[in-house]
Amino acid sequence: MKRIAVGTIVVVVVVVVALLIGRSEPAVAPDVPPSPFTSVWGLEDKHVVTFSGDSAGHIPGEESEFTLELDNRAADIDDSWQFEYCVLLLDEDSVVMKVAHEEVDVPAGLKTSRTITVQFPADLDGPYGLSVLIPGRGQTIQTIWIGGIEPVSAGPWPVLDTCPGD
Repeated sequence: MKRIAVGTIVVVVVVVVALLIGRSEPAVAPDVPPSPFTSVWGLEDKHVVTFSGDSAGHIPGEESEFTLELDNRAADIDDSWQFEYCVLLLDEDSVVMKVAHEEVDVPAGLKTSRTITVQFPADLDGPYGLSVLIPGRGQTIQTIWIGGIEPVSAGPWPVLDTCPGD
C-alpha cells in the first residue's frame, strides 16, 4: 500500500514539475499606454487618406491593428480613384517589412476602410516609422513605439517613391 501511495505522489510531482517547466510565459504588455493618432492626408481637393491607430503600446512578437480610410470626394460619378498603396514598417535606414500592398478602386462619392494588421517581429524594440505610401502621390509616416518608450531619437525615416517588390 505504501508503494502505491509513494508511486502516486512521485507521478503527481513529476507531472506538476513538467507542467511548470514547459509553461511558456505570455507576452507582457509594456507599461506604455496606447497613444492614439490620426493622420489625415489630402491629395488634391477630392482624395483624402486617413490613417489611425496607436503610436505606443505595441508588443514585440504580437499583432496590432491600424485603420486606413480612403475617401473619394469627387462629385463626377465617372471620377473613380484607382491607385496602389503600400504600408511599410521603417527603421532609420530602410524598409524593415512590407505590411500591406494593394491596388484599389474607390468610386466617386464613396469611401472605403481597411484594417491593417501588423505582426511585429519579436526582436523589434524602440521607435519605428509606419508609412502609408501612394507611389507618385506621396507618403505619410507615423512614429510608433514597439516595446517600451526610451529617451532616444525617433527618425528621420526614409522617404520612398515606390512600393518595394513582393
